[in-house]
Amino acid sequence: MVRLLVKLVLVCMLSIAIFILPASAIYDDFQNHPSNSLSNAEENYNVKWCEIDAGSSREASIQISDINRKYAQLWVQTPTQSTVQCCIKQINPLSQSNHLTAYVKLWGDNITLDDSSSSCANGVCTFSGDCFRILFFNDSTFCDNVANPRYIVGVTDELENYIPLDEWVVVEAVLVGSDIHLYVNGTYKGIVGSCSETPSFVGFTVQEYDAGQDIYAAIDSVLITSSYAIETLPHNWYVLRHWDTPEASGVYNEGDTKVSDYYFTATYVSSFSGANAPDEIRVKHFTSGEIVNITMVSSRYGTVYYNFTKMLFHQNKEDDKYGLYLVELMRDGSVVAHDCFFYTWDALNKPVGTITWDRDSYPIGTIARIHVNLTDPDFTAYTYKGYVYDVYGNKKEEWTITSADEWHEVDLTDYDTGVYYAILKIRNKNTGFEWEEAWDVASVSDEVDIEGVSYDAKSETVLGGVYVNAVQNTVSHETITNETTGEYNISKLSVDMKIQMNASKTNYTHNNFSFTPLKGGLYEINLFLLPDASHINVTAPAIVGLTQLYPFHQNVSYATVNIWNETWNASTTTNSMGYFAFENLTPGTYYLNTTHIKCKPSETYEVNLSSGEIEYVYILMHGLYNLTVKARDAGTH
Repeated sequence: MVRLLVKLVLVCMLSIAIFILPASAIYDDFQNHPSNSLSNAEENYNVKWCEIDAGSSREASIQISDINRKYAQLWVQTPTQSTVQCCIKQINPLSQSNHLTAYVKLWGDNITLDDSSSSCANGVCTFSGDCFRILFFNDSTFCDNVANPRYIVGVTDELENYIPLDEWVVVEAVLVGSDIHLYVNGTYKGIVGSCSETPSFVGFTVQEYDAGQDIYAAIDSVLITSSYAIETLPHNWYVLRHWDTPEASGVYNEGDTKVSDYYFTATYVSSFSGANAPDEIRVKHFTSGEIVNITMVSSRYGTVYYNFTKMLFHQNKEDDKYGLYLVELMRDGSVVAHDCFFYTWDALNKPVGTITWDRDSYPIGTIARIHVNLTDPDFTAYTYKGYVYDVYGNKKEEWTITSADEWHEVDLTDYDTGVYYAILKIRNKNTGFEWEEAWDVASVSDEVDIEGVSYDAKSETVLGGVYVNAVQNTVSHETITNETTGEYNISKLSVDMKIQMNASKTNYTHNNFSFTPLKGGLYEINLFLLPDASHINVTAPAIVGLTQLYPFHQNVSYATVNIWNETWNASTTTNSMGYFAFENLTPGTYYLNTTHIKCKPSETYEVNLSSGEIEYVYILMHGLYNLTVKARDAGTH
């Protein structure tokens, strides 16, 4: 047994209940989930869902209507007289809020669902009968049991008794105290359930009991910590003008299939409670700021159809402004939500290329890499340039591209959190015609990324194939280190929340630890494992271990480890990875501490060593820091 000889101080904290206000806008419009899968994080806010207990006669999917509008659909069918349920649960990001808004439509067979009931105890709920409900969770795990969804802290009554069928409506659930208040299109419907705490995640469920019946629930614009949303083309769709073949012009999806000859849509939603209604939608060319359309709106929700041939096409094709466009939802001259689409052209022998960030998101202070690929570039006739813009259209980077395949690095140290666009522009040197050929989007945030290498600290060699799990707020972020290099990377963790670092490999042991990141950025955390007692190859009784530096448990190289008891003492120097060993000892009680020129002396560790035992001791050290104070004479300077 190892005991750290320090005095513990118990600190009592006063628990204060507060109203949680959103730190930033988070919503899901279901437009940009890769492969149209709810389980893939959408690109704007990394919102991700799981379908609980997916099976036959039920499906959660992403569907399309109104040319380009995507939404989540829950469907259940009962082949026999038995209960079938379909449930989706948000599992990322953690987003505490007392106000949820969703754009909802219900339809199906015989939906007069007033025979439903629910029973919840200790975060586990069971439902009976037919129902559509909103669920609230305090944990993102356990997506395996639709009959008994776990970690529920709140659930509504069956909402089909309050929601008109076969039409889209704005549904708002507002938590006041422990009561869930319901609004439908701004009309107060009363208290429809209870919630024991401010939820961190939301969910939706439909359930059918009667044989041979179908129920559908369409869900769009889930405003988790936002009051407004607007959605237009999915970001991998585009508007095309074909110069040589006009009939090929149109809206194209991610599979390069034309879906519309003349129109695309923008669907917008705003909360009724706590937000003013929007008054207009603006469409503008991003880099130039030119407004090409203003549409006045008077309702809280709706879909606007745009004839892009009238809005974007000019008689002279080179007068068109090709590139990225913003669709902005406005209120009193301010942008309250926005989305974007891309307008491009094609013709015989047109120069083409792509530009992509190497990641979807980056922590502040890291280095981002942008990849440009040009197909058969003609550097004599054309100039190729790369740009980075912030969400307001301010140019952050500009560089000239001189090869067909190249990388450009962007230092994000002075970047604010937010969305950034990489844009490839091509200019004809003879005519001066310039256009935006390609684009990509990435975000910079206060997220925490961790990277490092796993080592065998005894042999001072790379140890590949190590399982690594960074657990934050009960959510596991798992990976396996590279078999050859030992490298690993875990991203999209949060600031000011404890992270538990776990590592394991067969025949090895690791001193798991936790830390709380106080700011966003990239944290380099190497992992030092030791062979377990059956494989470390020392003579028992023995004391082995590592000297490690607080708080990230990095190795303290060449530290002096002292060991003593009442009749004997010795010391040794750790290797480059902090490993030390005292072997062939006599059973009994021993004391250890460590010194290093760059650290404070460690606390003293007590070890009770038994016959034949190998005891592992991890000695934690704290670095020494120099504080420099500069002063001046106020009278002479």
